[in-house]
Amino acid sequence: MHKQHRRIRAIILALSKLHALSVRRAIIKTDSQATSDYIEKSFKARDLELQKYLHTVRKIESFLLGIMTEPIPRSENSKADKVAKATAQGITLPLDVFYEVINQPLIELNIKAPKLINTIHSED
Repeated sequence: MHKQHRRIRAIILALSKLHALSVRRAIIKTDSQATSDYIEKSFKARDLELQKYLHTVRKIESFLLGIMTEPIPRSENSKADKVAKATAQGITLPLDVFYEVINQPLIELNIKAPKLINTIHSED
């Protein structure tokens, strides 16, 4: 899975949790300028899968009053880096880390052909 996809999936999970907790505004802190630009709608995704992830972000965003991103210098992001490395290596996460294991896709990737609809118009 592409690194940008993993970042957006993490944001989807976080926003879903915030929505479930009735939080109305969110500030997403990230050390990735590209992720920030996607969330802030400065960049448009060309990758179909990333477009679908961002569409999911927009659906969740519609339940909130606002989402902002805040840059974090990579040098100040050591805790997030430790959590990401622990996750990638299958190491148990610290108790203060809020997470959920997702076993199903967050987006539907199968593309269905449009259905043909015939209309019949008659005058009496």
